[in-house]
Amino acid sequence: MSLEFILFGCVLSLACLGFVAWFLKAFYDKTFVKALIIKGFASICFVTLGAVNCFCNGFSVSGLLIFIGLCLGIVGDEVIALCQVLPKYDSLAFIGGGSFFLVGHFLYIIALLLIGEVSLVAIAIYFVILAAISLVYERARKFLSGDMKIPLALYLAIVTMMGAVAFGLFVKRGTLGAGLFAIGGVLFTASDNILFAYKLGEKPKFLQNILLHGAYYVAQILIAWSISCI
Repeated sequence: MSLEFILFGCVLSLACLGFVAWFLKAFYDKTFVKALIIKGFASICFVTLGAVNCFCNGFSVSGLLIFIGLCLGIVGDEVIALCQVLPKYDSLAFIGGGSFFLVGHFLYIIALLLIGEVSLVAIAIYFVILAAISLVYERARKFLSGDMKIPLALYLAIVTMMGAVAFGLFVKRGTLGAGLFAIGGVLFTASDNILFAYKLGEKPKFLQNILLHGAYYVAQILIAWSISCI
């Protein structure tokens, strides 16, 4: 990767985080339409980063699948954000947005498996540790309940498996990209746990909103960077 691409990627990453901070300010001020638009610009930054790494640094099928997963992320995120703009359709937006993310996670897993052999032991260890942490957090925040308990638990399992497969790939190949993807998987799992607690748990706090968006966007940035070096 040339120095120009690296610098451009750094600018996109910083711009993404800047838009996230601006979005959180708009959300705090309850200007939800403005927040929705700003969040879209933040997502465009990591999708553009993914496009640069996918199409300008050696095209591959796995890179394309990861890029499509990033694109599904921007759609899912915007649909979920409609919960504030159109509260009447809160549940529909939440489920619809989550569906886009779910497909994206499956594409991430397929892309990682196409790259090469993975360590099944590493996958198992990673998955068990993150699943245990998620379970402890769920018990503390009490967000897995009612009719949504099983679908949400399955969704979290898929997100965790995505990161676990990346970690298994990293153990076998030792590449920087696999390592970045594995860290992104941890942050994605943390973000979704916090999101569910924020939406469905007891006494949601704005700090949770900050943490979940920070973890989510850093995760997507790392995944976008991983394409060129995985």
